[in-house]
Amino acid sequence: GRRRAPAMNRCVRCCLGRGLANEFQQFLLLGAENSGKTTLLYRLRIGQRWTTMSEDLDLMHREVVDGTNNIGYDPGYHYEEFAMMSNCGVWDIPGEQAMRPVWSAFYKSIAVHGVFFVVNASDMDVLKAKGSEAEGITLKARESRLKAEHKARERIIESRRLFHRLLNEEELRPAAFAVIINQKTDPTKAIDPKASRDVHPMHYQLGLHQIHESCAWRVKAFVLDCDHIDGEHDPKWEPVLGHMKEVLSDARSYDLGFS
Repeated sequence: GRRRAPAMNRCVRCCLGRGLANEFQQFLLLGAENSGKTTLLYRLRIGQRWTTMSEDLDLMHREVVDGTNNIGYDPGYHYEEFAMMSNCGVWDIPGEQAMRPVWSAFYKSIAVHGVFFVVNASDMDVLKAKGSEAEGITLKARESRLKAEHKARERIIESRRLFHRLLNEEELRPAAFAVIINQKTDPTKAIDPKASRDVHPMHYQLGLHQIHESCAWRVKAFVLDCDHIDGEHDPKWEPVLGHMKEVLSDARSYDLGFS
C-alpha cells in the first residue's frame, strides 16, 4: 500500500496540473469500505435516474470475465465535478485498508477544501439488535450473531480512528468536515419526528462529542440515506452544503465568499 502513494501523488499532480486545482474547490469523499461513498457520489451526480445503481456498482467492484472480455472492473477511484459551492470537484477514494495510505497523496498534493466522511450506520443497527441474547436461539446462530457484532464494533472503532486522524492532519486544518451517517431508510414509511431530532448513536461512537473546540467549529454530522439522494440540489443535501459553506467562509478556513 505504501508503495502506491508516490505513484498516486504524481498522478494527482498530473491531473491537477492542467488547471483543475485553480478552477475548482476540491473535496474528498472518504470512509471505510462499503460505507456508501460511491453511492453518494453518483446519487449527487446523476440522482435517481440511475435505477440499477446498486447492481451496477456491485458489478463494477468485481472483475467479471466473459470469454476474453473484462466486464466492468473498477479500481475504485472516481472524480466528478459539480455546480454546488460555486463549482467543485469531488474525489471518491477507495476505503479498503490497503488503499488508505493513498489518501494522504491527495491532501498533500492539492489544497483540499473539505472532507465528506461517510460511515455505515448499519453497524450500529447490528449492535442494537441484541440478537445474541434472544431466547431459543441456536448455538450456531448465536455464534454467527456474536461474530457479526464483533465485526461491526471493529468497523466503528476503525472509522473513529480514521476520522480523528484526518481531522488532525496539518494539511486539512483549514478544511470543512461533514460526517455523513449513512442510515438506510424505507421511503414508504413516515419518519418519526422524535427520532429525527435525537442525536444519532454513531455521533458518540465516533467521538464527535469529544472533539476539541479548536476543531469542533468545522465539523458537523448529518444523518442521510445516501441511496435516496436525488441530485446535488436535493433538499436533504442542502444542510450539508450550508455547513461546508459556513466553515469555508470563515477566516480560520479559506475565507471564501459564496454567491
